[in-house]
Amino acid sequence: MSERSTAGLARTVARRLAMTIDGSEADGAVTRWTDAPWASERSVEAGLRRLATAYRLSNFERDVIALTGLAEEHEVLSHAARLLHPHAEPWMSTSAICRVLDLDPEGRRQARRTLQSGTAVTRGLLVADRVGPFPEWSWRLVDGLWDALCGIDTSPSDRSPTPSARAADAAELASLLDGEPCVIVVTGGASRPVADVVAAVRSWFARLERGCTVVHPLRSPEAGPPASTRTLPDRPTMRHAVAAVISDSVPVVVGPLDRVPLEEHPGHIVLCVQSASGLELDDRPSVIVELGQRDLAETVTMWESVAPELVTDATTLAGLLRVDRTTATRAMTDARLVAQSTGTPLDARLVAQHVRRRTDVGLPPAVRLVRPTAAWDSLVTTDENDERMRSIVGRVDQQTTVLNDWGFGRYTNRGVRSLFSGPPGTGKTLATHVLAATLGLDLLVVDLSSLVSKWLGETEKHISEVFEAADRRQAVLFFDEAEAIFGQRTDGSDAQGRWANLETAHLLNRIDAFDGLIVLATNLRGNIDEAFVRRLDVIVDFDEPDATLRARLWRHHLPAGPHLDRGIDPDQLAELYPVTGGVIRNASLAAAFAAAVDREAISQHRLLRAVEQEYRKAGRSFPGLPPLNDDRRALSQPDPMPLLTH
Repeated sequence: MSERSTAGLARTVARRLAMTIDGSEADGAVTRWTDAPWASERSVEAGLRRLATAYRLSNFERDVIALTGLAEEHEVLSHAARLLHPHAEPWMSTSAICRVLDLDPEGRRQARRTLQSGTAVTRGLLVADRVGPFPEWSWRLVDGLWDALCGIDTSPSDRSPTPSARAADAAELASLLDGEPCVIVVTGGASRPVADVVAAVRSWFARLERGCTVVHPLRSPEAGPPASTRTLPDRPTMRHAVAAVISDSVPVVVGPLDRVPLEEHPGHIVLCVQSASGLELDDRPSVIVELGQRDLAETVTMWESVAPELVTDATTLAGLLRVDRTTATRAMTDARLVAQSTGTPLDARLVAQHVRRRTDVGLPPAVRLVRPTAAWDSLVTTDENDERMRSIVGRVDQQTTVLNDWGFGRYTNRGVRSLFSGPPGTGKTLATHVLAATLGLDLLVVDLSSLVSKWLGETEKHISEVFEAADRRQAVLFFDEAEAIFGQRTDGSDAQGRWANLETAHLLNRIDAFDGLIVLATNLRGNIDEAFVRRLDVIVDFDEPDATLRARLWRHHLPAGPHLDRGIDPDQLAELYPVTGGVIRNASLAAAFAAAVDREAISQHRLLRAVEQEYRKAGRSFPGLPPLNDDRRALSQPDPMPLLTH
C-alpha cells in the first residue's frame, strides 16, 4: 500500500461523507481547508514519517494513525466519522477505515492482522474499543499523540533556568546516545534529590544541543508493577514518550521507579532516580551513571542562576547552604517577596533564613534545635582563641574560593570540623552559639543519651539520622561532652568492643562525608580518639582564664548602671578567685537577684558571698574573704536603690 498524504486522506473522508449524505457542503468545507495552507500539515507529515521510522510502521499503519487523528482536527471530519460509524460514535471504526482506504478483500484480511497484532497496536500507539464484532471496533490514538504530531507541546512546563553542565558528564552522555538504544539510569545517591538529578540531565542535553522530554509517571508506588509485562505503560508516560519520538528527543523518566518503563520504546531512555537499588532492569542494555556529590563549582553556578541579583554572594551561599536547586529557587522567591514588602535588604543572610524555613523538617529524638542569637562581643576569650574562632568562620565562608577556585578540593573534603576543649565553664558552648549566629545558621545539639543505644545497629541508625537532619536543616552540628562517643577505641577482644569500634568507624565515615560545620566540645581532650583528632581542621583550647581575662569577664557580666555599687572592684575579684567564666556569670546573677530582692545596689560584699556559694556548689575549698581596710569597709556598705523603692 502506497503512502498517502494527510490532506489527501482528509479529502477522501469528505468524499465518503458526500456519498453517505448530501455532503457537497461538507466536501467543499474540507476542500477549502485542505487546499489552504494548513498550519499543522507539515508538522503532521514530518511527525508521521519520524514515528513510522522509529517504530517501523507500515504504510497502512501510518494511514490508520492519520485517519484516526483527523477526527480531532476538523469538525466536519469528526462528523464524517460519526456518520460512517455503525454506532454513530465520533471515532473511526474498522469498517470506516476499510471504506476510506478502499481496501479489497485481500487488503481487508491484511488490515485485520495488522489491527490485531501489528506494531502500532502492540506498542500502544493505536487503542481499540473492542465492543461488538471486529468491523465495529472503534479506534483512537493514545492520549496526546495527535497533539504531538501537530507540534503542540503538552508536557509540563519547566520554567527553571537550565544549570550549567560539566563537560565530562555531557561527553559521557553523548557517547551513550551515539551508541545503540539503551536505558541510561542516572542516580543521585544520598546527597542529591531526584530534582537535582533531573536538573543535571537537562543541563547535559542543553550542552549537547539535543532535546529531551521530562516524563513524570502517575502510577503510585503502592500500586506495584503491572500484572503482565504486556500491559501498556501509564498513559502520561506513553504520551510524553511518543512526543519525544516525534520531536526527535529523548524521554527522561523521573523516579521513584520499581522497574524500567516504556518496554516498547524504540530509542534511548534516561531514568532519573535516587538510587538504582530495587530498580528491576529488563533485557535492554542498561548503563548506570552516578552523579556523585555536588561540587562547589556546580553549587556556585546554581546560586548565580537562581539569585542573579546576589551574584557577588554566590560563593558565600555555596559554602554556607547545601540545598538542591528546587529548594534554593523557592527560598529565593520567598526572600524576594519579603524584601519587596518590608523593605528589608535582599542579602545572603535573608536567603539563608528562608532556606532554613523551607527545610524545616521533623528532627530525630537525638538532636535539639537551637536558634542562636549570641553576638561576637558576648564571648570574652584570649586573642589567640578569638583568632582561631574567626578562622573557622573564614573556612566556612571561603570554601568555594580555596577548594574550588584555587583547586585545593582535590586534596581535602568539603566541610569544617573543629574541637573546643577545656574545663567546664570556659565558654565552649557559648563559642559554638556565637559561631552559628555569626554564620546565620541554626544549631543542632546532639543528645548523647538518646544517640547511643544498647541494641545492635541502633546507634549507627541514630548517627545517620542526626547527620541527615543537620544536612537538611543547613545547621551547625554540636556534640557536647564528645569524649563519650568520640573516645578511644578498644582492641576489639570481645564482642562489645568490636561493636563499639564499628560504631566509631561509622561515625568517622559520616564526619568525613558531612559538608557543614561540626563542633565537638570536650572536658577531656586526652580521651578523644586520635583518628578523630587527625580529621579536625581547627582546635581551640579554652583554658581557665588568668587574672587579666577574669577581670574582663567580671566587667562583662556586670553591666554598668545605677544598680552597681561604686565600691565594686573587679580586679580584686579576679586576683583572689581563680574561677572560670561560667562561675563568674553565675555569681554575678546570684548577687544581682539577691540585691533586687532587698532593693539594694549590687555590692562587692554580695559578689563575694556569691563567689563563696559557687565554690561550695563545686565542692571546692573557698579561699576566704579579703581583709577590709577602713576605706573598703565604708565602700562595702550597700547603697540604697531609690529606683527599686516603691
